[in-house]
Amino acid sequence: MKLEVYSIDGKKNGKSVELDATVFGIKPNRTVMFEDVRRIQANKRQGTAKTKERGEIRGSTKKLFKQKGTGNARRGDIKSPLLRGGGTAHGPRPRPYNFGMTKKAIQLARRSALSLKATQEGVMVVENFDFETPRTKDMAIALTNLGLEGKKILVLTPGKVESIYKSGRNLPGVRVLESNKPTTFDIMHAEVLVFLEGGLEELQSQLAVDPAVQKARETRVSEAQAKIEAAAKAKFEKKLAGAKKTAASKSASKPATKSTVKKDETTVATTATTKATAEKPAEVEEKPKAAPKKAAAKTTAKKTTATKSTTTKASTTKKAAPKKTA
Repeated sequence: MKLEVYSIDGKKNGKSVELDATVFGIKPNRTVMFEDVRRIQANKRQGTAKTKERGEIRGSTKKLFKQKGTGNARRGDIKSPLLRGGGTAHGPRPRPYNFGMTKKAIQLARRSALSLKATQEGVMVVENFDFETPRTKDMAIALTNLGLEGKKILVLTPGKVESIYKSGRNLPGVRVLESNKPTTFDIMHAEVLVFLEGGLEELQSQLAVDPAVQKARETRVSEAQAKIEAAAKAKFEKKLAGAKKTAASKSASKPATKSTVKKDETTVATTATTKATAEKPAEVEEKPKAAPKKAAAKTTAKKTTATKSTTTKASTTKKAAPKKTA
């Protein structure tokens, strides 16, 4: 990766600088970056926070009122955490917050931060600032010419240059450091990294890694990630198969209820009827023609007269029968 070198006037001077791929071209390890930033911020903490607990407050230990019968909370003396002016329950105690990381992890975090800035186009190379005397105005003009006005800038110099440091220390958002001293937090906090020509070479010589070693390290990391993903996938598939197996065993062991039996019988009957209707050919039955309404009325009248005549005959025969003598 090549970068153009700019002059103080904000113009390209025709030079270009090659960035080391092991410093500015690696895959950023965000986990290590986070841990390093957390370490830096934790090491800045004083750890002197302290509150008084119940036993450290001056006052009487007399119980203010009896335990039961008053309706109040079950508190004892006036130093109770329930009362205003009482002790703090489980308050902070002075303790160290700092923790350490290995040297390799810190360097990896710095290289990851630099690579991330390079991908975000947050790296600029400028020829050396020739400030004879420290003046804040000269530094402000140079940064405006470079188009960096109003941004958070980290200027990295080759060694300690007093004139550049004093010129930039009073500008808001501008910080000047030696090129071999920026931490991961300093790199990530800045929007643009402004390297002076000698400062870039000094930083790359400090953080550069053998390309073969870097490649082997990246392959190891990718293989480890692939193994973790494969193990997680196998675990998920095993869990899914077990769930399916238990569901099948539960459905097999569950006894059939009356409603389910009835449903099965009805389904069998319906399927049988549908099959029978499908196999039989459709038979067309000829229905007899309906008689007219008048003829039907005549036949009903004849039937009623016939029944009346039969009943009258039967009654006359009963009357005409002779009585038996004793």
